[in-house]
Amino acid sequence: MIQVKSGETCFLWMDAWQPQTLQNTYPECFSFAKNKYISLAEAMSNNDLPALFNLPVSQVAFGQLQQI
Repeated sequence: MIQVKSGETCFLWMDAWQPQTLQNTYPECFSFAKNKYISLAEAMSNNDLPALFNLPVSQVAFGQLQQI
């Protein structure tokens, strides 16, 4: 697991800033992501969470998003 500082060089989905990557932990949610290579800092600074996903998302993806 990596140590995150500013999050500018850490990918939200693909880097192991959690015990497992979010891509592997929440695959259905990941499949709806507009930008698979978004940085953690960019995702955290975005106030419009739905804008990060291709809508509508499946019920499974929505449930995973709530867990994140």
